[in-house]
Amino acid sequence: MSTLDLHGYTVHEAWEEFSQFIKSEAQDKYRKYSVVITGNGKIQQELPRWCDTHTFIRNVLPLERGAGFRIYFYRQR
Repeated sequence: MSTLDLHGYTVHEAWEEFSQFIKSEAQDKYRKYSVVITGNGKIQQELPRWCDTHTFIRNVLPLERGAGFRIYFYRQR
C-alpha cells in the first residue's frame, strides 16, 4: 500500500500530484489499492470526481479514521 498526503496543496497542485501518483500506482499489477490523505476541505470534496476520470479505478471509499480515501484498482490480467 502506498500513501499520498495532499495536505498543504492548492486544489490545482493536488490534482496534478494525484494524477501522477494514481497512474503510477495503477501500473503495479500487484497493487490492490492506495490511500490518499486529503484533509478536510475542497480537495476532500473534489477527489471522488477526480477518480471518475480514471478508468482503472474500481472503487473509492472514505477512510474509517481521518480525512482521506482508499482507492481500489481493477486487477490487471
